[in-house]
Amino acid sequence: MDKYLDDKRPDQQVRIQEREIASLRETVEALMESGNKYRSIIENIEDGYYEVDLTGNFIFFNESMARMLGYSGAELMGMNNREFMDPENAKKVFQTFHQVYASGKPSKAVDWALIKKDGEKCHIDTSVSLVRDANQQPIGFHGIARDITARMRFEEVMQRERFFSESLINSMPGIFYLFDATGKFIRWNRNFESVSEYTGDEIASMSPADLFEGRDREHIIRRIQQVFREGQADAEADFLSKSGRRIPHYFTGKLIHIENRPFLIGMGIDITDRKKAEESLKISQELYRQVVENANDAIIILQDGMIVFHNSRTETLTGYSKEELVRIPFISFVIPEDKDAVSKRYFKKLNGENFGGAFSFGILNKNGEELWVEVNTVVVSWKGKPAIQCFIRDVSRQRKLETQLRQAHKMEAIGTLAGGIAHDFNNVISILLGNIEMAMIDVPETNSARQNLEASRKVCLRARDMVNQILSFSRQTKNEPRSVNLAEIINESLTLLRFSIPATIAVHSDIPETPPAILADPSQIHQVIINLCANAAHVMREKGGVIDVRLEEMSLERTHDKSSVGEGVASPAEGLSTGRYMVLSVGDTGGGIPSGIRGRIFDPYFTTKKIGEGSGMGLAVVHGIVKAHGGAVHVDSEPGRGSVFRVFFPVIEGDAAAEKKNLKPVTGGSERILYVDDDPLLVEIGEQMLEYLGYQVTSSTSSVEALALFRSDPGRFDLVITDMTMPRMNGGTLARELIAVKSDIPIILNTGYSDQIDEETAGEIGIKAYLLKPLTMSDLAEAIRKALGENQNADKTET
Repeated sequence: MDKYLDDKRPDQQVRIQEREIASLRETVEALMESGNKYRSIIENIEDGYYEVDLTGNFIFFNESMARMLGYSGAELMGMNNREFMDPENAKKVFQTFHQVYASGKPSKAVDWALIKKDGEKCHIDTSVSLVRDANQQPIGFHGIARDITARMRFEEVMQRERFFSESLINSMPGIFYLFDATGKFIRWNRNFESVSEYTGDEIASMSPADLFEGRDREHIIRRIQQVFREGQADAEADFLSKSGRRIPHYFTGKLIHIENRPFLIGMGIDITDRKKAEESLKISQELYRQVVENANDAIIILQDGMIVFHNSRTETLTGYSKEELVRIPFISFVIPEDKDAVSKRYFKKLNGENFGGAFSFGILNKNGEELWVEVNTVVVSWKGKPAIQCFIRDVSRQRKLETQLRQAHKMEAIGTLAGGIAHDFNNVISILLGNIEMAMIDVPETNSARQNLEASRKVCLRARDMVNQILSFSRQTKNEPRSVNLAEIINESLTLLRFSIPATIAVHSDIPETPPAILADPSQIHQVIINLCANAAHVMREKGGVIDVRLEEMSLERTHDKSSVGEGVASPAEGLSTGRYMVLSVGDTGGGIPSGIRGRIFDPYFTTKKIGEGSGMGLAVVHGIVKAHGGAVHVDSEPGRGSVFRVFFPVIEGDAAAEKKNLKPVTGGSERILYVDDDPLLVEIGEQMLEYLGYQVTSSTSSVEALALFRSDPGRFDLVITDMTMPRMNGGTLARELIAVKSDIPIILNTGYSDQIDEETAGEIGIKAYLLKPLTMSDLAEAIRKALGENQNADKTET
């Protein structure tokens, strides 16, 4: 330029210099203007700008940088970056600066954690570039810093919320799903993958309908459509897994909108256990229903006095239909005398009072039949209101059996009493019979008194049979059927009956003299006739009437049925085989038997008589006796036209055994007899009869004295006759003591009644004969000869 100036004139040089100065001024002014703009930009940006030397000391920064770190400009100027960093971040900064210094290339640093003046931590993203001098030598670093603390905090919150959301969804007990209106799955939980057995990629390519089949698939599709149409829906269906398992689930669905797009969100709960429980409950309920429906007890629930539930047994018990039972107050079933007690108990139970055991009362069924029931109760809730559940057991038969048992005990007591009476009565008959037979010996058969004695003897024998009947009833003797003439027994029974019935009742009879024989026990046949006639008389006791007694032979050519002998049958299974029968008919002109009870008249203890008028055993005894004789009883009765009882007895071949009217020849002897009885009158007549037979008699009214007498001289006696029932020592004990003294002594035990010894027991003791009082002279004589015949030959004397 100097050379160029030397070649120019001075004025030209001045103009050139002026132009250069002006150009330089313009350049300087442009640079200044550019610097101001740069400084203005730096000062007004929100990001921080910094310049540091190679050691990290601040040499320039804008206000945003100072504000970001919480320092004033004066405080920050010259500070080293390590002063607001922890060691870890200082190391990170040093590494970044070193990398930029070494490479000369700018770097983008992310998330430097700086400590502000107040100690609070802030996070920045920053850029770092190398600053060079005019010679391109590194003299420092500069860059732009942005505060990302708020963004970091937001991201942390979002991350926590995202973690919480994922944890919540994955911790759900069921399967979670979110899908759009096209059926594309957007989100699901781990349970969804576990239950479905599909991977996430597989689920992403599936639709909800792919997880169901058959009717369940159609059902689920309809429910999904309902959600997008109405907003929500639920469903039960079997979720189909990849392996083909069908798992019962309960699904929910709710419509939501995300960025104005519709989605279905919901979850499915595995209800396998609930289904099993429901099935178990269903089975349990069915079993309960079966138990209730098939229970022997009637089971009802009472609420406000009405039957609101009942089982089928209730209908059977009451006779009312299902429709009738719900309209009838329960108290209406109760018999009048029990209504008050049942009502009080019902209300007390509702009020919480407890009762021990069952409660018994009577009810009436639809037919008006009275039943006895036993009821257990418990308070329950029925449709939200208190009620009483009742278990009702029909104990009518049990009550009847209890009554029968009490009656049996009573009869047993009567039997025991009858045995005692029989003993004394037999003693009386023995005395009468003995005296009559002794009197008949001295009275010729041509004498009219002989007939009276014979009649008296016959009455004694009949009385003996009646006593035997009592003993049979008390199980003390065995019945011995024999060939009998029914006509004789009927006539004797009617003779006795005429003295016990009112004069307003007439007795008509049509009895053949010599009917075919039957095999029977005379005393029991006598009882049958008396019972039938007594019943006939009872039904006519107020208005009078006629008892018609007939006996006729009938031949049955086929199995007997109702049409051949009348309508009533003793029992449904009663019948007769073909053959010949004697038919005893006892009719009356009373009011007849109502059809409702006709089938029960032969039941034990059933009676229509008032208390005290009958035990209900008469016809039952008749039926039992006749059945034991191989026969049957049929009744024909119509209301207002009386009744006819027909008794069928099988006929046997041969004639009936006639009773001997006269004494048969007897065999006596001369042996020495010890006669023992505690009744002096019996001892007296016994002595007379034995002495008449030729025996030598020593008598005693004391068994103890008789034993002492025997012990003093055992060879003095050839035979001992002893009573059984005696004070201090009975006949059985006496016999044992006598045999202990003399083992071959023949002993005859004569008793009117004993519950301590029978014929078999007597034989085991060594007693030669067991005889029941009263004895005829011929029976006594025969027994003596039989007992003595085993030991010695006696002198025989016919009388």
